[in-house]
Amino acid sequence: MFRSLTAFIAFVIFPLMFAAAAAGQAGPPLIGDDPGTPGTNHWEINIAYTVVRTPHQVTMETPHVDLNYGLGDNIQLTYQGGWLIGKEEGGNWSDGINNSLAGVKWRFLDEEKYGLGMSTFPQLGFNTTNSLARTGVVDSGLNFFLPVEIGKTFGRIEVAAEVGYQYVEHGPDQFVAGVVVGYVLTKKIELLLEARNALDLDLRHNNLIFDGGARVGITEHIQLLLAAGRSVESGDDSTLLYVYAGVGFTF
Repeated sequence: MFRSLTAFIAFVIFPLMFAAAAAGQAGPPLIGDDPGTPGTNHWEINIAYTVVRTPHQVTMETPHVDLNYGLGDNIQLTYQGGWLIGKEEGGNWSDGINNSLAGVKWRFLDEEKYGLGMSTFPQLGFNTTNSLARTGVVDSGLNFFLPVEIGKTFGRIEVAAEVGYQYVEHGPDQFVAGVVVGYVLTKKIELLLEARNALDLDLRHNNLIFDGGARVGITEHIQLLLAAGRSVESGDDSTLLYVYAGVGFTF
C-alpha cells in the first residue's frame, strides 16, 4: 500500500502526534503552512527564486510572488503567482506566467487563548494563461486544496502540522499531510525542518519530501528565506530537488 514505512510515518503518524500534543512556523520558505495570519491591515510579501525538479521535468520561478494581507486578526487573504521557466524531458524550454493560487485562511483558535492555534486555508489554483499548460510544463485546469493547520509553541521550539485534501481537475486527487518544526536559534535566526507527503487516493503513489531551511532577519521588516530538500524515494512524480531562496517583507 505504502512504498515504505517511512512514507507511512510521515503521512499519518507525524501529523497525528503534533495535532494531539500541538504561531507554528510553516509557510515560506517551506511547502506547508501554519495557523498564523499577518494581523489587521498588515502585509506579508515574499519574493523568491524557486526550483522544482522531477525525473521528467524541471521548472524555475523567477520570481515567485506570494502576497498575504491580514483582514482582521484572524483572516488572511493570499495570492501567489510568478514567471515560470521550464521544460519537459526531451523538450524545449518554455516560459510565461505561471498558474495562480488564491486562498483565504481563517484562524478559528488562537494559541494565546486556547493553548494552540488552529486554522483552515482553502486554496484555489487555476491557469492564469493557457500557454504553459499547452506545453505540459504546468497542470491544466483547476485544483482545490482544503487543509486544516494546527500549531503550538514550546519555548524556542514551534511546531505546526497540516492535513488536507487536494482536488485536481485533470489528475489524481490526493491526501496531503505534513509537519514542520522550527527552532529559534537567535533573535534573528530560525532553523526549520519539514516532512510532507502527498498520497494518491489509491494509496499506491506518494511523494514524501524532507526539506530544511532558515529564516534570517535583516531588519525588523525584512528577512531572508532559504530552504532546500527532495523526495526520499524515486518515482515518476518524485521531487528530486526543491529550492526556495527569497526575501520576505512585512509592513
